[in-house]
Amino acid sequence: MKKIGIWIDGLTDCLIEKETGKKRKTEYSPMKITNSVQNKLYKEGWLFDWRKTGGQITVGLTIKGDSEIQGLISYSIFEDYVYVHLVESSPQNRGEFRKYIGVGGHLFAIACEASIKSGKDGYVVMTAKTRLVHHYTKMLGAKSLGPKERLVIEGKQARMLVEKYMK
Repeated sequence: MKKIGIWIDGLTDCLIEKETGKKRKTEYSPMKITNSVQNKLYKEGWLFDWRKTGGQITVGLTIKGDSEIQGLISYSIFEDYVYVHLVESSPQNRGEFRKYIGVGGHLFAIACEASIKSGKDGYVVMTAKTRLVHHYTKMLGAKSLGPKERLVIEGKQARMLVEKYMK
């Protein structure tokens, strides 16, 4: 089981170009990660093999009107919740010199929306890297499910994320 390690750099209404402050509307859609898509991602500097996420659904986040992937999330829908297997910002959106602010929050909002739409009341579960547990509780409103790294985003917080990103 992979632990989630994406940095949430801010909760924004859309993606924001870090250099200019310009707001950029987004789109997202399910993706099939074929060998050729994975090879392209690898060449661009993506960290994970997205063919082996463990998730049933992989969704790509893009800027409206542009096909360049800004982030990916993989999740499964279970009886009572959505489980996030893997989430990653594109190489250009990591670190101090990232291009866009808000990718991580937006990816979690996609999972929250899937939970709400599938009748799971916004419940989203993940296993976080230990060093990010406090960060996710602060930024996403996630709560511990017992083992320190196992977190859940619940209904009210999930709806807040969806309203922020999906309006």
